[in-house]
Amino acid sequence: MNGYHFPMAHPDVAWLKANRSVNTLTWIGHATALLQIDGVNILCDPMVSERASPVSFAEPKRKVPPGLMLDELPHIDIVLISHNHYDHLDKPSVEANVQAGGPPRFPVPLSARPG
Repeated sequence: MNGYHFPMAHPDVAWLKANRSVNTLTWIGHATALLQIDGVNILCDPMVSERASPVSFAEPKRKVPPGLMLDELPHIDIVLISHNHYDHLDKPSVEANVQAGGPPRFPVPLSARPG
């Protein structure tokens, strides 16, 4: 993948799915992270697609695969979206979270337009 060759850590999926007591932060890739706080699973900026684009054939292409795929995550209670860019808000990743085990909450800003 474009000259990037380094070992990728793979988190303990079974432990993450069972975790309800230990506060954790698991980096998944780029801006995507799983935050587990007091038994609540929060997914930040879900983007696990191969390209940060509205279409599957256009750039930019991911340099390294995500550390976890969406089906490896525990049930997500909350999805946080920091802003509306394709590399932070990936439609297939969001739709997969809505379908997996019941819909999470999506607290998002009403508008990102300046003044």
